Amino acid sequence: MAPDAGFDDIYMTAGLGSLFGAIVPTAAIYSLAGSLSASGVAYAMAGPDQQLIAMAWQFGGLAGALGGEFRMGASAGAKYGAARALQSGLVRVGPDLMGAGVGGIIGYNTDHTVASALHGATIGMFVAGIAGGLARGLPSVRRAVAPNNGIFSNAAGEPMDPALFRRIQKAWESKPGRIMLADENSAMHLNAIAHRAGLKHVGGQTLNKNVIFLQPNPTASSVFEELIHTAQLRRGMNPKAQVLQMEIEAAERLIRNRRPYNIPRAQTYETITRLRALRQSARQ
Repeated sequence: MAPDAGFDDIYMTAGLGSLFGAIVPTAAIYSLAGSLSASGVAYAMAGPDQQLIAMAWQFGGLAGALGGEFRMGASAGAKYGAARALQSGLVRVGPDLMGAGVGGIIGYNTDHTVASALHGATIGMFVAGIAGGLARGLPSVRRAVAPNNGIFSNAAGEPMDPALFRRIQKAWESKPGRIMLADENSAMHLNAIAHRAGLKHVGGQTLNKNVIFLQPNPTASSVFEELIHTAQLRRGMNPKAQVLQMEIEAAERLIRNRRPYNIPRAQTYETITRLRALRQSARQ
């Protein structure tokens, strides 16, 4: 915080920080860790210099949040090599970097001090991070509330182990009347849905309690989410009247069972973001 910041500025920053933590919790944890580390180093080197400690706190928080966002993005592409991991990390952190840059320039132009530049960069990063988190969650809400003849999953990322998927598919289809399709035909169907709904990706669809369509090489999140939806339909839930409830329940179960389902961390982060957006939509 800039040493001469007014109460309105302090409250605004605190509010943005709280909202950032609610929408992008992992990055917020990295931000807090960075702030604590940097301010601790500043205190050890210069003693109780309030201005230096405040600047170190903001610098550490900024660096920690940006590093956390990059790491989450990079982890999604790490299996495909270093170049893909770097690309995914930069795509994830890009909006935050842009927000921090613009905020830093605006802050510096107020009184040409490093403290104001750091303060502006922090606010800019918060705003961009909040917008990015909402942008990642809102497509799921749009998918959930759109009129449809089935229940959809838009999970993307690292595919499930092919051998494990084949075992799940075989077990599912061992019961008469059950179909789990994951080929060019189901891909064509799901891509058409994505196009009509204005989505980048639809990973799966539960057409009814016995029929599941998936993309080729589906993600673990998509496979297990559609299996959860079939169980909901067998329990008598109605996707036309209870779609948000069904989506929220499925997301909660994916998060709760992320380890036994062996869901990659990056997909769980996306599910957490989607769950927050769904809950917010349900409250409105």
